[in-house]
Amino acid sequence: MNNVAHSDIERLRDGIDAAWEEARKFGLDPFPTHFELVPASIMYEFASYSLPGRFSHWTHGKAFYRQKMQYDLGLSKIYEMVVNTNPSYAFLMDMNNLLQNTFVAAHVFGHTDFFKNNAYFQHTSRRMIDKVSIHAERIAKYEFDHGKDEVERYLDAVLSIQEHIDYNLLLNREAPADAEEGSKTPSTEFDDIWGLEDRAKRAEEERELKPGKPPKFPEKPEKDLLLFLIHHSPHLEPWQRDVIEIVRTEMLYFIPQMQTKVMNEGWASIWHSRIMRQLGDRGLLPTPRRSSSRSCTPAS
Repeated sequence: MNNVAHSDIERLRDGIDAAWEEARKFGLDPFPTHFELVPASIMYEFASYSLPGRFSHWTHGKAFYRQKMQYDLGLSKIYEMVVNTNPSYAFLMDMNNLLQNTFVAAHVFGHTDFFKNNAYFQHTSRRMIDKVSIHAERIAKYEFDHGKDEVERYLDAVLSIQEHIDYNLLLNREAPADAEEGSKTPSTEFDDIWGLEDRAKRAEEERELKPGKPPKFPEKPEKDLLLFLIHHSPHLEPWQRDVIEIVRTEMLYFIPQMQTKVMNEGWASIWHSRIMRQLGDRGLLPTPRRSSSRSCTPAS
Protein backbone atom coordinates (compact mmCIF):
# COMPACT_ATOMS: atom_id res chain seq x y z
CA MET A 1 0.00 0.00 0.00
CA ASN A 2 2.87 2.35 0.79
CA ASN A 3 4.29 1.76 -2.71
CA VAL A 4 1.12 3.05 -4.40
CA ALA A 5 0.69 6.78 -4.93
CA HIS A 6 -2.57 8.33 -3.78
CA SER A 7 -3.32 9.49 -7.32
CA ASP A 8 -2.95 5.92 -8.61
CA ILE A 9 -5.37 4.69 -5.94
CA GLU A 10 -7.92 7.24 -7.13
CA ARG A 11 -7.44 6.20 -10.74
CA LEU A 12 -7.75 2.52 -9.76
CA ARG A 13 -10.98 3.31 -7.92
CA ASP A 14 -12.33 5.00 -11.05
CA GLY A 15 -11.31 1.99 -13.15
CA ILE A 16 -13.02 -0.43 -10.77
CA ASP A 17 -16.20 1.67 -10.80
CA ALA A 18 -16.20 1.66 -14.60
CA ALA A 19 -15.64 -2.12 -14.68
CA TRP A 20 -18.54 -2.60 -12.23
CA GLU A 21 -20.79 -0.47 -14.43
CA GLU A 22 -19.91 -2.53 -17.51
CA ALA A 23 -20.42 -5.81 -15.62
CA ARG A 24 -23.93 -4.71 -14.65
CA LYS A 25 -24.68 -3.66 -18.24
CA PHE A 26 -23.73 -7.16 -19.40
CA GLY A 27 -26.31 -8.58 -16.98
CA LEU A 28 -23.93 -9.84 -14.30
CA ASP A 29 -25.26 -9.75 -10.75
CA PRO A 30 -22.19 -9.93 -8.48
CA PHE A 31 -22.08 -9.43 -4.74
CA PRO A 32 -20.98 -5.95 -3.63
CA THR A 33 -17.20 -6.25 -3.55
CA HIS A 34 -14.71 -4.58 -1.22
CA PHE A 35 -11.20 -4.28 -2.70
CA GLU A 36 -7.97 -4.00 -0.73
CA LEU A 37 -4.41 -3.47 -1.96
CA VAL A 38 -1.99 -5.68 -0.03
CA PRO A 39 1.74 -6.51 -0.25
CA ALA A 40 2.94 -9.91 -1.43
CA SER A 41 3.57 -11.20 2.11
CA ILE A 42 -0.07 -10.58 3.11
CA MET A 43 -1.45 -11.95 -0.17
CA TYR A 44 0.43 -15.22 0.24
CA GLU A 45 -0.46 -15.47 3.92
CA PHE A 46 -4.17 -15.20 3.07
CA ALA A 47 -3.75 -17.68 0.21
CA SER A 48 -1.97 -20.25 2.41
CA TYR A 49 -4.76 -20.07 5.01
CA SER A 50 -7.45 -19.94 2.26
CA LEU A 51 -9.37 -17.40 4.39
CA PRO A 52 -8.21 -14.47 6.53
CA GLY A 53 -8.32 -15.24 10.26
CA ARG A 54 -8.41 -19.04 9.97
CA PHE A 55 -6.98 -21.25 12.75
CA SER A 56 -3.23 -21.76 12.91
CA HIS A 57 -1.66 -25.04 11.83
CA TRP A 58 1.74 -26.05 10.49
CA THR A 59 0.24 -27.06 7.10
CA HIS A 60 -0.72 -23.43 6.52
CA GLY A 61 2.85 -22.34 7.25
CA LYS A 62 4.16 -24.96 4.84
CA ALA A 63 1.84 -23.69 2.10
CA PHE A 64 2.93 -20.09 2.76
CA TYR A 65 6.63 -20.95 2.54
CA ARG A 66 6.18 -22.85 -0.74
CA GLN A 67 4.00 -20.21 -2.44
CA LYS A 68 6.02 -17.22 -1.24
CA MET A 69 9.30 -18.84 -2.32
CA GLN A 70 7.88 -19.48 -5.81
CA TYR A 71 6.85 -15.82 -5.98
CA ASP A 72 10.25 -14.57 -4.80
CA LEU A 73 11.98 -16.73 -7.44
CA GLY A 74 9.65 -15.47 -10.18
CA LEU A 75 8.09 -18.91 -10.76
CA SER A 76 4.48 -17.97 -10.01
CA LYS A 77 2.33 -15.06 -8.97
CA ILE A 78 -1.08 -14.62 -7.37
CA TYR A 79 -2.83 -11.69 -9.02
CA GLU A 80 -5.86 -11.64 -6.75
CA MET A 81 -7.69 -13.51 -4.02
CA VAL A 82 -11.49 -13.41 -3.81
CA VAL A 83 -13.54 -14.47 -0.78
CA ASN A 84 -17.04 -15.91 -1.24
CA THR A 85 -18.95 -13.74 1.24
CA ASN A 86 -21.64 -11.06 1.06
CA PRO A 87 -20.19 -8.50 0.60
CA SER A 88 -17.26 -10.20 -1.11
CA TYR A 89 -13.66 -9.28 -0.36
CA ALA A 90 -11.02 -9.10 -3.07
CA PHE A 91 -7.32 -8.58 -2.36
CA LEU A 92 -5.15 -7.04 -5.09
CA MET A 93 -1.35 -7.11 -5.16
CA ASP A 94 0.09 -3.64 -4.61
CA MET A 95 3.05 -4.50 -6.89
CA ASN A 96 0.72 -4.85 -9.88
CA ASN A 97 0.49 -1.77 -12.03
CA LEU A 98 -2.71 0.23 -12.47
CA LEU A 99 -3.78 -1.50 -15.69
CA GLN A 100 -3.17 -4.97 -14.25
CA ASN A 101 -5.24 -4.31 -11.14
CA THR A 102 -8.10 -2.87 -13.23
CA PHE A 103 -7.95 -5.99 -15.38
CA VAL A 104 -7.97 -8.19 -12.25
CA ALA A 105 -10.93 -6.26 -10.77
CA ALA A 106 -12.97 -7.06 -13.90
CA HIS A 107 -11.98 -10.71 -13.41
CA VAL A 108 -13.11 -10.54 -9.78
CA PHE A 109 -16.63 -9.45 -10.78
CA GLY A 110 -16.95 -12.65 -12.81
CA HIS A 111 -16.02 -14.67 -9.70
CA THR A 112 -18.40 -12.85 -7.37
CA ASP A 113 -21.24 -13.22 -9.88
CA PHE A 114 -20.46 -16.94 -10.00
CA PHE A 115 -20.40 -17.21 -6.19
CA LYS A 116 -23.78 -15.51 -5.95
CA ASN A 117 -25.64 -17.35 -8.69
CA ASN A 118 -24.13 -20.81 -9.16
CA ALA A 119 -26.18 -23.63 -7.60
CA TYR A 120 -23.16 -25.25 -5.92
CA PHE A 121 -22.68 -22.16 -3.75
CA GLN A 122 -26.30 -21.66 -2.67
CA HIS A 123 -25.77 -23.39 0.69
CA THR A 124 -22.37 -21.90 1.53
CA SER A 125 -22.12 -19.45 4.41
CA ARG A 126 -21.84 -15.82 3.27
CA ARG A 127 -20.34 -14.83 6.63
CA MET A 128 -17.50 -17.30 6.60
CA ILE A 129 -14.78 -14.83 7.61
CA ASP A 130 -16.63 -14.23 10.87
CA LYS A 131 -17.11 -17.96 11.37
CA VAL A 132 -13.47 -18.93 10.84
CA SER A 133 -12.40 -16.22 13.29
CA ILE A 134 -14.69 -17.76 15.93
CA HIS A 135 -13.34 -21.21 15.06
CA ALA A 136 -9.77 -19.95 15.51
CA GLU A 137 -10.64 -18.56 18.95
CA ARG A 138 -12.16 -21.89 20.03
CA ILE A 139 -9.12 -23.87 18.87
CA ALA A 140 -6.79 -21.40 20.60
CA LYS A 141 -8.78 -21.98 23.83
CA TYR A 142 -8.43 -25.76 23.43
CA GLU A 143 -4.67 -25.30 22.99
CA PHE A 144 -4.58 -23.36 26.25
CA ASP A 145 -6.71 -25.95 28.09
CA HIS A 146 -5.23 -29.18 26.72
CA GLY A 147 -1.80 -28.15 25.44
CA LYS A 148 -0.68 -27.02 22.02
CA ASP A 149 1.00 -30.32 21.15
CA GLU A 150 -2.10 -32.36 22.00
CA VAL A 151 -4.40 -30.20 19.90
CA GLU A 152 -1.91 -30.14 17.01
CA ARG A 153 -1.65 -33.95 16.98
CA TYR A 154 -5.42 -34.22 16.97
CA LEU A 155 -5.76 -31.63 14.18
CA ASP A 156 -3.20 -33.60 12.15
CA ALA A 157 -5.49 -36.64 12.35
CA VAL A 158 -8.68 -34.74 11.52
CA LEU A 159 -7.15 -32.80 8.62
CA SER A 160 -5.89 -36.07 7.11
CA ILE A 161 -9.54 -37.10 6.50
CA GLN A 162 -11.05 -33.65 6.00
CA GLU A 163 -12.23 -34.37 2.45
CA HIS A 164 -14.31 -37.38 3.56
CA ILE A 165 -17.55 -35.42 3.82
CA ASP A 166 -20.80 -35.59 1.87
CA TYR A 167 -20.31 -33.32 -1.13
CA ASN A 168 -23.85 -33.73 -2.44
CA LEU A 169 -25.54 -31.21 -0.19
CA LEU A 170 -28.36 -30.58 -2.63
CA LEU A 171 -29.42 -34.25 -2.80
CA ASN A 172 -31.86 -35.72 -0.32
CA ARG A 173 -30.47 -38.64 1.64
CA GLU A 174 -33.78 -40.48 1.32
CA ALA A 175 -36.71 -39.88 -1.03
CA PRO A 176 -40.15 -39.50 0.60
CA ALA A 177 -42.08 -42.78 0.70
CA ASP A 178 -45.16 -41.34 -1.00
CA ALA A 179 -43.08 -39.93 -3.84
CA GLU A 180 -41.44 -43.33 -4.35
CA GLU A 181 -44.78 -45.15 -4.45
CA GLY A 182 -46.26 -42.57 -6.80
CA SER A 183 -43.51 -43.20 -9.34
CA LYS A 184 -44.36 -46.93 -9.58
CA THR A 185 -47.68 -46.78 -11.39
CA PRO A 186 -47.88 -49.85 -13.63
CA SER A 187 -47.77 -49.19 -17.35
CA THR A 188 -47.04 -52.65 -18.83
CA GLU A 189 -47.43 -56.29 -17.81
CA PHE A 190 -43.67 -56.48 -17.15
CA ASP A 191 -43.52 -53.73 -14.50
CA ASP A 192 -43.22 -56.29 -11.70
CA ILE A 193 -39.69 -57.07 -12.95
CA TRP A 194 -38.49 -53.66 -11.71
CA GLY A 195 -39.45 -54.60 -8.15
CA LEU A 196 -37.23 -57.69 -8.00
CA GLU A 197 -34.23 -55.76 -6.68
CA ASP A 198 -36.28 -54.06 -3.94
CA ARG A 199 -37.76 -57.38 -2.84
CA ALA A 200 -34.31 -58.94 -2.72
CA LYS A 201 -33.05 -56.09 -0.53
CA ARG A 202 -35.99 -56.43 1.87
CA ALA A 203 -35.41 -60.19 2.12
CA GLU A 204 -31.72 -59.58 2.91
CA GLU A 205 -32.63 -57.07 5.62
CA GLU A 206 -35.05 -59.54 7.19
CA ARG A 207 -32.33 -62.22 7.28
CA GLU A 208 -29.92 -59.79 8.96
CA LEU A 209 -32.49 -58.99 11.67
CA LYS A 210 -32.97 -62.60 12.74
CA PRO A 211 -32.81 -63.24 16.53
CA GLY A 212 -29.28 -63.63 17.81
CA LYS A 213 -27.68 -61.58 15.03
CA PRO A 214 -26.76 -57.96 15.84
CA PRO A 215 -28.36 -55.30 13.62
CA LYS A 216 -26.26 -53.77 10.87
CA PHE A 217 -24.49 -50.57 11.93
CA PRO A 218 -24.87 -48.12 10.41
CA GLU A 219 -28.07 -49.15 8.70
CA LYS A 220 -26.92 -47.52 5.46
CA PRO A 221 -23.41 -46.68 4.25
CA GLU A 222 -22.33 -43.23 5.48
CA LYS A 223 -20.23 -41.20 3.08
CA ASP A 224 -19.72 -38.33 5.52
CA LEU A 225 -17.01 -39.83 7.73
CA LEU A 226 -16.56 -36.69 9.83
CA LEU A 227 -20.27 -36.48 10.59
CA PHE A 228 -20.31 -40.19 11.46
CA LEU A 229 -17.48 -39.71 13.97
CA ILE A 230 -19.20 -36.70 15.53
CA HIS A 231 -22.43 -38.62 16.08
CA HIS A 232 -21.23 -42.13 16.89
CA SER A 233 -17.64 -42.23 18.18
CA PRO A 234 -17.76 -43.36 21.86
CA HIS A 235 -14.23 -42.21 22.65
CA LEU A 236 -14.19 -38.51 21.72
CA GLU A 237 -14.20 -35.75 24.30
CA PRO A 238 -16.47 -32.72 23.70
CA TRP A 239 -13.60 -30.52 22.51
CA GLN A 240 -12.53 -33.20 20.04
CA ARG A 241 -16.03 -33.43 18.56
CA ASP A 242 -16.04 -29.66 18.26
CA VAL A 243 -12.72 -29.68 16.36
CA ILE A 244 -14.15 -32.21 13.89
CA GLU A 245 -17.23 -30.03 13.47
CA ILE A 246 -15.03 -26.98 12.83
CA VAL A 247 -13.01 -28.77 10.14
CA ARG A 248 -16.16 -30.20 8.56
CA THR A 249 -17.93 -26.81 8.47
CA GLU A 250 -14.94 -25.19 6.76
CA MET A 251 -14.58 -28.02 4.25
CA LEU A 252 -18.26 -27.75 3.30
CA TYR A 253 -17.48 -24.11 2.46
CA PHE A 254 -14.42 -25.00 0.33
CA ILE A 255 -15.78 -28.06 -1.52
CA PRO A 256 -17.91 -26.09 -4.05
CA GLN A 257 -14.80 -24.13 -5.03
CA MET A 258 -12.98 -27.42 -5.70
CA GLN A 259 -15.93 -28.80 -7.69
CA THR A 260 -16.30 -25.73 -9.93
CA LYS A 261 -12.69 -24.52 -10.29
CA VAL A 262 -12.48 -24.77 -14.09
CA MET A 263 -15.99 -23.40 -14.67
CA ASN A 264 -15.44 -20.57 -12.17
CA GLU A 265 -12.17 -19.45 -13.76
CA GLY A 266 -13.62 -19.79 -17.24
CA TRP A 267 -16.63 -17.65 -16.33
CA ALA A 268 -14.43 -14.94 -14.79
CA SER A 269 -12.07 -14.99 -17.81
CA ILE A 270 -14.88 -14.64 -20.36
CA TRP A 271 -16.33 -11.63 -18.59
CA HIS A 272 -13.08 -9.82 -17.81
CA SER A 273 -12.19 -9.94 -21.50
CA ARG A 274 -15.58 -8.49 -22.49
CA ILE A 275 -15.55 -5.84 -19.77
CA MET A 276 -12.02 -4.71 -20.61
CA ARG A 277 -12.84 -4.58 -24.32
CA GLN A 278 -15.75 -2.27 -23.55
CA LEU A 279 -13.57 -0.07 -21.34
CA GLY A 280 -11.01 0.12 -24.13
CA ASP A 281 -13.65 1.08 -26.70
CA ARG A 282 -14.85 3.86 -24.37
CA GLY A 283 -11.29 5.08 -23.76
CA LEU A 284 -11.52 4.29 -20.02
CA LEU A 285 -8.54 1.96 -19.69
CA PRO A 286 -6.03 3.49 -17.26
CA THR A 287 -2.46 3.95 -18.44
CA PRO A 288 0.08 2.94 -15.78
CA ARG A 289 2.68 5.52 -14.88
CA ARG A 290 6.24 4.56 -15.72
CA SER A 291 8.52 4.19 -12.74
CA SER A 292 11.99 2.74 -12.54
CA SER A 293 11.53 1.87 -8.85
CA ARG A 294 8.65 -0.59 -9.44
CA SER A 295 8.51 -3.76 -11.43
CA CYS A 296 6.30 -6.83 -11.69
CA THR A 297 7.47 -10.39 -11.43
CA PRO A 298 6.34 -12.27 -14.54
CA ALA A 299 3.65 -14.87 -13.98
CA SER A 300 4.24 -18.47 -14.85
